[in-house]
Amino acid sequence: MDSFFFIGVVEKPEDFLFLYHLLGIKKFIPKNINVSKKYFIPKDPEELKAFILSKCDFDQQIYEKALELNKKFKKTCPDFKEIVNLTEKKRENYFKKKGFLKNRNPETN
Repeated sequence: MDSFFFIGVVEKPEDFLFLYHLLGIKKFIPKNINVSKKYFIPKDPEELKAFILSKCDFDQQIYEKALELNKKFKKTCPDFKEIVNLTEKKRENYFKKKGFLKNRNPETN
């Protein structure tokens, strides 16, 4: 993983925007599209989390390394925030042109 140029993390929306820029993607997909309205709510979330982590130790190590490299990249890439902001503006303009923002909460786009 150390040899990769960029390690993105799924729960960080700015990573998607940066990747869109790197790949030259000009068509954007609204956030939270195709999200289930049904949720599993465990009786004891901490017990479930502990169980899952006990079965996925190596995955957790990979995830922690990805977080470390992601943070390091953002500190060493001086244009990261500027690129993300620019791409977010392009995304908003794309949605306005396509009519995605009509009668919708901006937080869900």
